[in-house]
Amino acid sequence: LEEELVVPAWCSVDCRLGSLTVNLDFPQVFAAELYAVDAGHERLPDLEDQKVNVGFRIVRMLFKYWIAYHCQRRGGGGNGMSRDGDEEDVPPMPEEVDETLDYKLPEDTRVVVTEGAMAAPLLCKRVAEVDGTEDPQLLPEWLLHTLERGYTANDRGEPLSEAPKIGFHLMRSPTCGDMRQMQAGKLNAPQILRARKVLAYAVSKLALEIPPHMRRAGTDDVVEYLELLC
Repeated sequence: LEEELVVPAWCSVDCRLGSLTVNLDFPQVFAAELYAVDAGHERLPDLEDQKVNVGFRIVRMLFKYWIAYHCQRRGGGGNGMSRDGDEEDVPPMPEEVDETLDYKLPEDTRVVVTEGAMAAPLLCKRVAEVDGTEDPQLLPEWLLHTLERGYTANDRGEPLSEAPKIGFHLMRSPTCGDMRQMQAGKLNAPQILRARKVLAYAVSKLALEIPPHMRRAGTDDVVEYLELLC
């Protein structure tokens, strides 16, 4: 159950600059959201239902010193920077950004900012060299807003809308003659949903009792008891 992991494409790769290059383009860079434990984080009880946006976390780490610099300026009474280079009031970095979910990238990873596939680089530095003193005009609007606001943002600084939910029907299999049918109706769920949550929902709604011989320590009772066919 859930052995295969499907992740939406959030980047592209090429070798046009003479080395392996990972391209992060808006809005595809924010397309991959998945459970933290499936994104390489340690499987802990607190992270079981936590989701992460892979592109958002990568961007944060590529510009981590840029973020730290501007957070320090705001903490000391300084303002943020607009794309025109003028000072403007910018809301403080949201405290709810959980830094423990950020990835660790090599300090010598090269960061290249361009306006097009064939355009000359506007910025070319290593992660450790992007210190926040760069001209804001070098950064795309969506990137500037995302870094300063601490959430995935568009060119106007507005939060990106959540992915639409998926509708589905949950029905009894013809082979389960002794199980009553669930109430008819369409269910809605996020695009990423663990199968065991669907099974737990079915057990709850049907008031099913898991047989004692299936209640084994260290196992998922719901997965052992029911099977989900798609």
